[in-house]
Amino acid sequence: MTLGTVLSVSFFKKNSCQRYTEKLTERTVPSVTFFEERQDMTKVAEYSIEAALQKFEHCEICPRRCGVNRREGALGVCGVPAELYVARAALHFWEEPCISGKEGSGAVFFSGCTLKCVFCQNYALSHSRQGKKITVERLTDIFFELEQQGANNINLVTPDHYIPQIAVSMEAARNRGLRIPFVINCSGYETKEQIGMLDGLADIYLDDFKYIDPEKAAKYSGARDYPERALEAGIRSTRHDAERRHRPASSDARHGASGGKDCRYAI
Repeated sequence: MTLGTVLSVSFFKKNSCQRYTEKLTERTVPSVTFFEERQDMTKVAEYSIEAALQKFEHCEICPRRCGVNRREGALGVCGVPAELYVARAALHFWEEPCISGKEGSGAVFFSGCTLKCVFCQNYALSHSRQGKKITVERLTDIFFELEQQGANNINLVTPDHYIPQIAVSMEAARNRGLRIPFVINCSGYETKEQIGMLDGLADIYLDDFKYIDPEKAAKYSGARDYPERALEAGIRSTRHDAERRHRPASSDARHGASGGKDCRYAI
């Protein structure tokens, strides 16, 4: 196998993962339009947003622990300030079958990334600030718009460096009645604390395990400590998933996974 080949190992709730063999017909996929925030929308509590933003003042959210003040516009390895930058939000049909299903996954692609993989398939998004700056409240609205379009889930793609704000938005969406699961689609390069911020909010972890060799991790992604960090984060997210299985389901998986863990091994 060559670099970029993916083996997927899934641990999903019984009967929740359906495999689709029929070929998807070509269609125009409607992207979410970034409307101005509605004046009458339910506001996330200001203190929650403020608490999230404080974490960016000396940013040590990810394993890089750059310590820069992203709230004031300083940039660390991720390349983006504290403000949320979203490059695309739309129905996405090309994830694992039990994530996309027939209706599509409601993917939200965030700009920037804590890794600098030379083989990144979303290079234009992860290595730049491409996208539109939005508020936490607007992100919550986008979740509902994707649900209304028929999305099987809300698929948060490369959310690592924005997790404090995203968690506030996820909680606001649940409080407003969002029914579909949240998918954390991440690189595997997270801290245990990052994963802990998603306790009680995330339903599915779709994470990578890119390297077991620190030298290759350093060469291709600029992160020699990737194997150690990915293992710690993977154990933490697996424990989180085990705990959530003992709680009543709070989401409505239409035709795909409603909860669990899918770890992709890049070889």
